[in-house]
Amino acid sequence: MKRLLILLLLTSKLSYSQKWWNITKNDLLIVGVGFVGGGADAYNQRIFHHKYGAGKPFWDYATSYKRKYKDFDNGDLRAAYPGSKTWLVMTTDGYHLTRAVDRFHSLLTIGITAYEWNEYKGWDRVLFISKKVLLSGVSNRIAFNLIYK
Repeated sequence: MKRLLILLLLTSKLSYSQKWWNITKNDLLIVGVGFVGGGADAYNQRIFHHKYGAGKPFWDYATSYKRKYKDFDNGDLRAAYPGSKTWLVMTTDGYHLTRAVDRFHSLLTIGITAYEWNEYKGWDRVLFISKKVLLSGVSNRIAFNLIYK
């Protein structure tokens, strides 16, 4: 009975609010952004857990972190170049690059969603956000699974 009541409530809301349901260019953009973020996450996990890129200076997780320092092996822990230990750490190795790409794409998805935020009110806004979360999450995990395996 409880499930039926919830289903009726959702169905009644859907019948009055069709605008949020339309697939827009921003929805397709969110799918693409989610796909890139999921791919970056997959590469990050392959680097970390499966030694992807072992032996290659930029990708080798065991040694690539040293690239942010002037001469790590000889104890010189100064930055290799301005920002290499802070805001430009993503340019020093594959692990940090893939993390940065994944996070950037998550933030970009929020920005794309916020762009359309004011077009919806009340329950439509809840449905609108739910659709965006679903599109982003599903495309992200599809890319992750395609690339990780």
